[in-house]
Amino acid sequence: MGRRKARDGLIIDLEPDGSDDHPSRLGFRRRLIDFKPPPPDDDILETPLVMAQRPRVILPQRTWLDRHFDGVLTFLRTDEEAKRQQAHRTIAELIAMAWPRALAGLRQKGWLTDLEHPVRSIRHAQHLIEPLEKMIAVPPQLATERRALEILLTMILKELSRKLSERKNGEFVFETKSRLHGLIGYKYERILKSINLPDERFDIIQEIINNYFQAIHYYHCSLLARDFPINEGTLFGLYCRAVFFTARVDRDGRLRSTPVRERLPRRDRILFLLARDKALRRRYGRDPSYAARIRALVRAFPDQK
Repeated sequence: MGRRKARDGLIIDLEPDGSDDHPSRLGFRRRLIDFKPPPPDDDILETPLVMAQRPRVILPQRTWLDRHFDGVLTFLRTDEEAKRQQAHRTIAELIAMAWPRALAGLRQKGWLTDLEHPVRSIRHAQHLIEPLEKMIAVPPQLATERRALEILLTMILKELSRKLSERKNGEFVFETKSRLHGLIGYKYERILKSINLPDERFDIIQEIINNYFQAIHYYHCSLLARDFPINEGTLFGLYCRAVFFTARVDRDGRLRSTPVRERLPRRDRILFLLARDKALRRRYGRDPSYAARIRALVRAFPDQK
């Protein structure tokens, strides 16, 4: 099947084999929304990030029994042990991404020995989406592992922000970037109400998704990088708007009247973010009406999917 990526979304050409009896012989082309757009060019480092200071996390030595548990004896592990090993592996992968010189030491300890390809490098914040998602998914009973991942991500994001500031000859702050993309997405969302032509609506919706995707991810980064907030508690509102709108959009660009519940983040994830939003917590403690609005927003997210 032929496929190419356009600036405003994915376009799939449904003429895979050219046979006369194929239903797509008419050359029908279906445009699909790209829900994971690439980062802006200005937010990408020219060379991969290499951390200078040593990581503040030390993984244990893996034994021959650990390796057997990874293979034929996997079924003997408890659920908590399996999740602990998965968290340890994520820690190892994150260290190898930002501290390439540590890879040899990790392999001597028995970590990442199964990786035949080079470990992925970091040139922009989106390279950290996967370890960030895994960190949030670590259960509360593995608080030590979650804390280790959070320490590493904070170190990396602070250094990434510093490097991007040097590249731009100006300050690069995740909180500011999240707010900027959130406001641009909201501006296009208001424009969308006056657009009726299907192609134009598709283009506007893709532009909204482009900006809301960056707003959501940069909000996560701002919390872990511990950026100093400019306006107390307003960034979470933009985050919620971006999340709810994204959950209303179908792959073909159609906009539902309400968000798809299964595509919304779980409530425990939202509470994880709120616990790290210092600006929101300060305002929450002294503004009862604002606290009531936040509680209502949190209740709008599903308890489980």
